[in-house]
Amino acid sequence: MHSHYPDTKLIPFNLAGITSSLPLHFIGSRTGATGTLDDLKTSPPVPKAWLNPSLVNAVIDRLKAHQQLHSRLDQHAIIHENLFDPTRNRYRIVWSKNMITSAGVSEVHRKGAEPELVLHLRDGEEERRDGQRYMRQILEGIYAKGGRGQESVEDFLHLILVHEASEIHQRKKAETLAPSIKAEIRAIIEEAKAYFAFPMDKRRNLDQLYKILDKTNDPRRKIYSRSLDVFESIGEENLATIEGLLALIEFVLITPDYAADAKRYHDERTRLQLAKSLYVDILHDFAGSSKADDWVRDVEASGIFSDQAVTYSYTENSNGLSNQAQEIFNSAARILEALKREDPEPDYLPSKSQKKQVIESFNNKIKQLDPIKSQLSLNEVLSIPLQLRNALEDNSLN
Repeated sequence: MHSHYPDTKLIPFNLAGITSSLPLHFIGSRTGATGTLDDLKTSPPVPKAWLNPSLVNAVIDRLKAHQQLHSRLDQHAIIHENLFDPTRNRYRIVWSKNMITSAGVSEVHRKGAEPELVLHLRDGEEERRDGQRYMRQILEGIYAKGGRGQESVEDFLHLILVHEASEIHQRKKAETLAPSIKAEIRAIIEEAKAYFAFPMDKRRNLDQLYKILDKTNDPRRKIYSRSLDVFESIGEENLATIEGLLALIEFVLITPDYAADAKRYHDERTRLQLAKSLYVDILHDFAGSSKADDWVRDVEASGIFSDQAVTYSYTENSNGLSNQAQEIFNSAARILEALKREDPEPDYLPSKSQKKQVIESFNNKIKQLDPIKSQLSLNEVLSIPLQLRNALEDNSLN
């Protein structure tokens, strides 16, 4: 125990009175991932000490003050509701051994009490080899020195709380703490948005801290810094794109605890299906500096998701824009009609390559409407000309 932290001893956390929930459910970050849930069946996380209250409280205050800059979730409320212990006036955030990742949440039971959620951070002392430093030792040592290092440790915990708040929110709605790849990726996106809300100098300092933590394992595996590398390679503006989601899916599937999901999503087709499903899930809760946020707020204000039926208007503006779009629509119709022969044989069907070429050409043509559609209000529509309607409804072209 470091002398810097006289208040971190785990005296009020009576280990003898705690049993892990069975079967053990544990939701954890992909940062620092080294093991699987099977590893926890015989050796669940065991708390060793409280995190320094000064560190925890500083990050909790920051989360409350700045979360609206990067999230739609009230992450502070989620953390407070699920991890704050009013009888001890502290958050159940502890250094623990037997960790399979840098941080994770599990449910613990005390005799005669309701189940409680605990956020575990990897202590790591029992994992070290050849005298190498371990995670708790590194973070406490850097935090004690103050300055930029202290801020980086706070940033590290900030991202953990953001991630776990999202996972707690999603898994409690599903009434289980069992891991879920979709919940995990949504939590990673929340974490990435918080990361990109940091100034560039903080991000650089945080990267240095993660690289120091890489040395607690094989540095070539980059079990900590890989997550930041993935964020930077995707970029803030691409987090909510199919391409960004595919990169996050690949990142999660290479971690040990998602081996079963890696078999399920084993090729481009299955991963694309997962990405499309995630895209729908994250569209509403995606927030930050991206263009998607303005669009989502406009949709919310329009009442499209209210109980009342949505009505669309054909206005003078949409009439003028429809006239501009008519030639594009008609060109798109002619592309579809190209699949139909002049005198087709009764059993004629276009080849796969023909259909693929036509679909690509049709989509490229429709994309030309984007500048026109951007001038429509949410309740305005374009008029589709008869030629395109007939082509779309022609069963012989299906």
